[in-house]
Amino acid sequence: NHRDMFTLSAEHFDRHGNLLPDHVLYLAQKVADAHAYELGVGFESMVQKKLLWVITQVRYQVCQPLYPGESILVETWPLPPTKLGFERNFSFYNQDGTICIKGLATWVIIDTEARRLVMPRDLYLGDDYRMERNFSDRAKRLRDFEADSERYCLCPDESTIDYNGHVNNVYYAKFILDMLGDFDGLIDTFQIDYIHEVMCGQSLTLLHKKQENIILVKGLLDENTKSFTATITLK
Repeated sequence: NHRDMFTLSAEHFDRHGNLLPDHVLYLAQKVADAHAYELGVGFESMVQKKLLWVITQVRYQVCQPLYPGESILVETWPLPPTKLGFERNFSFYNQDGTICIKGLATWVIIDTEARRLVMPRDLYLGDDYRMERNFSDRAKRLRDFEADSERYCLCPDESTIDYNGHVNNVYYAKFILDMLGDFDGLIDTFQIDYIHEVMCGQSLTLLHKKQENIILVKGLLDENTKSFTATITLK
């Protein structure tokens, strides 16, 4: 596993006290990247092998509130590989050692030349695994839905692009927040399913639907190809 300390500032929260989803994903990504380098499968090492990590799903649950100015510990650990990829847990602990956020991200490996999935057995990661899983159930992908919102359109610029040339997974959460504006409520769970990558300057349309305490979101490329879906459950 890998652990890092971070200090939260007021800019990382909305007015309701939610730690912004894009910042949650940023911290989870930061510790995952650091651990990958420790294991010898960081970005540079993977590029030399013509391989690339691609995230397919991320989900987290807020268990206890966090506060501006608080120092937190973020921990990550991988589960043993599945047939097609890897699951990586992440947990945020407050100063008392209480779990405040728990999450799980699913990753696959892509051969950048053949544009195909690489089986996990072909990439040796050692034995730095823990069997503990933050969620007992498997998160289901969101089915298509009829939106009841206006279209929110954007074209991601270069500032959103990752080292792999695609929009960084963190920015999908930011796009969602920008579309929703100041939604009223505390986040219980937040999930994104990544389907098709978004490139710099590519037209992206976001639509959503609110039903009771759930917000459903989908992003479309060229108005018909689904790029991602997201589900936000409020307390």
